[in-house]
Amino acid sequence: MAESTRQIPLDEPPSRSSGLAVASLVLGILSFAVASLALDILPFASAGLFCSIPGIITGHMDRSRIRQAPNFGDAAMALAGLILSYLNILAVIAVIVVSNQIRSELPTNDSAARGGLRTISIGEAAFQLEGINPLPNGIGQYGTLEELGAGERPFIDAALASGTKQGYVFTITPALVDGVPVYTATAVPKEMGVTGDQTFFVDHTGVIRFESDGSVATSTSPPMN
Repeated sequence: MAESTRQIPLDEPPSRSSGLAVASLVLGILSFAVASLALDILPFASAGLFCSIPGIITGHMDRSRIRQAPNFGDAAMALAGLILSYLNILAVIAVIVVSNQIRSELPTNDSAARGGLRTISIGEAAFQLEGINPLPNGIGQYGTLEELGAGERPFIDAALASGTKQGYVFTITPALVDGVPVYTATAVPKEMGVTGDQTFFVDHTGVIRFESDGSVATSTSPPMN
């Protein structure tokens, strides 16, 4: 039995890939590559969309052309480019949503950090007044985070005593200056710009100071209003 063969009409050109399908696939791949390389240079969305949007346009153009001339274009290649480009757009949307959520929490974290230093200031005053670590002359010294959070009646809460609370890292440095007890305390974002935008400082004077330029606040920083 002779093997049947399909006769191709003279007016029906052989199936071939189109430049649109190739462009869609290449742009879909580049949308992820460009976004990954540009994370530290450009916003994720602006970088990835430069490729994904043209990839979607060329992919749909090729598939529309195939519907009119089935033997012209590569439906599978165009579909792959469309899928990659749409996935990149979904990734961009996810990044924007997460980024906005993180940014919305920054003022809350900054406010909590200021509140944490106020708690430390009040706790240090009470700790010294009770004379838990007295000097030979009877004057009480200031305490560390661990000391302020210890005992049956701690002066600060456990989270603050651990040194990390709501995106900020807290430190206390008790000292003696000419025999007089003093201390300094700071609150610094665990990751600047992500868990907080400002750094804060307080000492035995009780004045809370801050910096907004990324540097660690000190006794010479501007006071909070």
